[in-house]
This record gives sequence, structure tokens and C-alpha cells, in this order.
Amino acid sequence: MPNTTSPAPATTSTGAELPLLAIPQKRLLTVNESGIPLIRDTVAPGIHIQVLRLDLEHNEWVVLVTFAPGTSLPLHYHTGPAEVYTLKGRWRYKEYSDQP
Repeated sequence: MPNTTSPAPATTSTGAELPLLAIPQKRLLTVNESGIPLIRDTVAPGIHIQVLRLDLEHNEWVVLVTFAPGTSLPLHYHTGPAEVYTLKGRWRYKEYSDQP
């Protein structure tokens, strides 16, 4: 049986508010990212995230990631599918030298 616990406010270690957990959605979820705090230097210096949605029941999370110019993402792994959209700028895998 799915968890039907009501969402509760959560904060980061610095006290910044995080978005509510997404319990099963019965209607369209819209997010105003300007109201969500930017968590700076998360994975590495220059990598900042905004947590847009967390769904613990399905082990899914949606984040908006901002990279400072020249930032390198450290080697990392995904435990499930990842969808990545580039909204501005460009990036490449440094492991593949045939990319422009």
C-alpha cells in the first residue's frame, strides 16, 4: 500500500526551505523555480542545484542544475534513468575526445 503521509516542510542544513515532497500526483504539478532556494556548490565548486520535486515513493527527483563557466562535473553514477536538458550554453563529456 502506498505511503499516504502528508507532505511536511523541510530545510537544508543552513535553514533554507526545500520544496514539499511530491506524494502521488492527482493533478498537474507546476513549479515556480524563482521561489526555490539555490543550493550552492553542492557536488563541486560552481555546481548549484534547485530541488524542484522529490518523489520518495518512486525514487525520483527533479533538480535544476546550474554550472558556473568552466566547471567540471566529477565522475558520478546514476542508479536509474536520467533525463538531461540543456537550457543555455553547452557541455561535453571530457571522456570522449571526438566531441567538438
